This record gives sequence, C-alpha cells and structure tokens, in this order.
Amino acid sequence: MRALLYTKPLTYSVDDVPERSLEPGEVRLSVLRVGVCGTDLHLHQGHFGARYPRTPGHEIVGEVSEVTEGCGFSVGERVVVEDGVYCGTCAACKSGRFLYCTDIRALGVSMHGGAAERIVVPSAKCYPIGALEPDTAVLAEPLACVIHAMDRLAIPAGAKVLVLGTGTAGQLLAVMARRNGASEVTFAGSSGFKLAIAEELGADRVVAVDRAAGAIQRTLGRVAPQGFDVVIDGAGVVSMLESAIDLASIGGTIMFYGVAGEGDRLTVSPYEVFKRELTIMGSYAQALNVGRAVSYLENFPVGINRLINHRFGLGEYGRALETVGSFKCIKAVVVPGEEILTPA
Repeated sequence: MRALLYTKPLTYSVDDVPERSLEPGEVRLSVLRVGVCGTDLHLHQGHFGARYPRTPGHEIVGEVSEVTEGCGFSVGERVVVEDGVYCGTCAACKSGRFLYCTDIRALGVSMHGGAAERIVVPSAKCYPIGALEPDTAVLAEPLACVIHAMDRLAIPAGAKVLVLGTGTAGQLLAVMARRNGASEVTFAGSSGFKLAIAEELGADRVVAVDRAAGAIQRTLGRVAPQGFDVVIDGAGVVSMLESAIDLASIGGTIMFYGVAGEGDRLTVSPYEVFKRELTIMGSYAQALNVGRAVSYLENFPVGINRLINHRFGLGEYGRALETVGSFKCIKAVVVPGEEILTPA
C-alpha cells in the first residue's frame, strides 16, 4: 500500500510499504480522510515525542476492510478512530486520568497513523459514524479535545464567553461553549471570512481584532466594559494570551487552549490574579471523548463541514503542512486514496 513515512524530523516520502497481518482484536481500515492540524506541524519538526520511522495522521476516518473474530465490526462499516492507546495499569490510568498515562502511545506520533491508504488499529479504538459524511466525521478528534476543555471549564449557566482565534479549535470552542452553558458567545479574530463562518455557525457576536499588543484589549474592552466571565484562547499567540487575562471579568476564568511555543513566556500580574480572583487553566488534548464527539456531530449546525476548506492527495502532504501554517486555512484534510487533488 501507499503510505507517507518519516525517517527523521523534516524528512519523509510517500512509498509502497508492506502490510502486516491482523492480530486478535484488530481491524484494518481503508482510510477515507485524515485531518492535518498544528500538532502535525510540530511533529514534522520532531517535537511532541515523535518517534521514527513513523506515518503521521491522528485524525482518522476509515472504512473497515478486514476484521478479526469478535472485533464487533463488519466489513464496510465507517468509523472514526481514538488516537490514544493507554496501558490501563499505571497510577494515572487507575485514577481515570488516561491522558497522563505514563506509557501512552498515540497514532501518528509513537505509532503509525492515518496518512496511508490503509491502517491497522485496535477495534476498541473505533467508533461507528453511521450516516455522517467523512468531511464531518474527521472533525471528531479535534471536537473530542474541545469536549475535554468544556469538561474542565464547567461553564456557569448564563456566562458570557469570549473565544479568541478563528481556526478549527476556535470555531469548535465557540459552538460548544454555546451548547454548554454560555448565554452569549463573542468570537474574535483577525480573519474576516473565518469570522463570517463563525457567525453562520451560531456565534452571537463576531469582532475583528488586531493582534498587536494592546489592540485586542481596546477593541473588546468597548464590547464588554466589565469583561467576560470566561475567556478561551484558541490561538496560542502570546499577545492574545496576555489579552485574555486582561479581558476576564472579576472572578472570571481564562483557559489556555491554543498551543503556544514551548519557549514562549507571558507577563502576568500575580496581584491582578489575586485581587480579581481569576482562575487560569489549561486544556491538553483528550482521552476517551471520541464517542461523545460523534454524538455531538450527529446534531451539529448544518454546514459544520465548511470548516474544511482545503483538501489534498497523499502526495501533497508538504502542501497540506504549508497550508495549515497559513492564515487562509481553517481545516485541511488529506484523502489518502488520491495522489493529487489540488490544481498545479
């Protein structure tokens, strides 16, 4: 089969690779879609614990093409895949904190992922998608991460929420905040066409902001002079993160959701955190939420798959990475059954 294979950071090729036999409890999937996100950019550079040789791709939609006895699936079923595999025996797993498993393995990171024509995965990691289109189902993994954020936030009923950042994460955070207690969601970013999509998907207010230091506070301070009850940063940009703290109301909560650089640093006033009784928290990835994500997607706003605005063949993975790193991209996917999809 054709698969994309890294031999070291920044170095990969698309080649014919051998397929292995199934072991008990596994299924083979023909990959229909694999999402490409900012995490894949970090993995391309060798960050986030990437191991080699490695096939990337952790946001996977596939069709079952081969089964083992008792796996619970039939050939032809379409599924999405949970990307983490947990040991189940470490202290973190035994306390239900699977995300912090000390022996965690992840598809596309320490195990071969979905940037291939086919993939072998444990059947326990597969969730049927029913009638969902692949372009909708491929959002299940990023949505599962957002569900984890919602669990941590426990947004108070009636809260006014601000979401910063207009990429896939920001768009899904805005939709989910509205469905998880917020009375009003303000969506802010610097990309006009992405703001328009957020409005179509149900954001109560969209605001164009300049990322320059101080500009975000000035613009959104006029929108909400008393601040926002919950501020979620989905961009991971230092200027936005510092603005998020300033824009929180008294007793407000700030969530760092976007992935900032490991070397980035913020200037935070401990006195302001103390005086205003602020809560600052993070949200890291997800564990065991893909099934919940599928349930949400079955009743999501019409047009949610409009978030996917770039599609590439397997041979265009480099172009996919470049696009993910640009302002024009909301969500990019690779269709492994195709070699080239975009015009020359």
